[in-house]
Amino acid sequence: MSFNLLKHITPEKYYLEIAKYKFTSDSGDEWTGLCAFHEDKKKSFSINKTTGLWVCFGKCSAGGNIIQYHARLKDLSEEDALQDLKIHLGLEKSVPADKIVADHARLLKATQVLDFLKKRRGFTLDVVKKFELGFDGDRVCIPIRIGDHYVNVRRYNWRPGGDAKSKMLSFDVGYGEARLFPNDNLQRDEPILLCEGETDCILANALGYNAITVTGGAGTWTSKFTTAIAGKIVNIVYDIDEAGIKGAEKVARAIARVAKEIRI
Repeated sequence: MSFNLLKHITPEKYYLEIAKYKFTSDSGDEWTGLCAFHEDKKKSFSINKTTGLWVCFGKCSAGGNIIQYHARLKDLSEEDALQDLKIHLGLEKSVPADKIVADHARLLKATQVLDFLKKRRGFTLDVVKKFELGFDGDRVCIPIRIGDHYVNVRRYNWRPGGDAKSKMLSFDVGYGEARLFPNDNLQRDEPILLCEGETDCILANALGYNAITVTGGAGTWTSKFTTAIAGKIVNIVYDIDEAGIKGAEKVARAIARVAKEIRI
């Protein structure tokens, strides 16, 4: 990754303020203490104060830079960890958490919308709470979260009819970058069910599948998504229409060399 994090954040600010690492020894160029990634009783962890590089001399034998530390700490890919840190530093914007909380509370009182979600989408109240779904007075809100921050809110037109192109909108201009959702499912050692659309993906998760989707439609796929699912068993379950068929074939071609198994 070309982004030089140390130009924007010191190891001291990251490890002590953001990651809240509690060292037991501060000597010379290093902090030492218990490993953050395994049950450690021997104080086998060391962090260089200048470079931010870290290493465990104990059970996990892991090591790396600040981004790799953050990725392990938050259970994120390195790319998502980098973005999470950029938001921490104010280099990229995010959706305010209080907006998510307020919209969620509004949905819990919107009985007509809840009834629609239950009868037409299969979303129970537990599902609504798990995915922090909300209502902004017009659309159902689906928060897209990476690490500690909300990077977008997908706004779903729950009313029947309407323009298909405006069925799902992003939070605002500048928030619409396509992403894999929910991204934490990528860290699970299970086959992936790749769905077309957030609502299908949420229901599939509620039914027990390790489901993800792209927040951009059936035709959206990028090289960073290919990297994210390398080595995985991927079951592509897109809509049975022209866009869905073409989209599924596009994904299958893109991941053919890196996926463990592919099924459409």
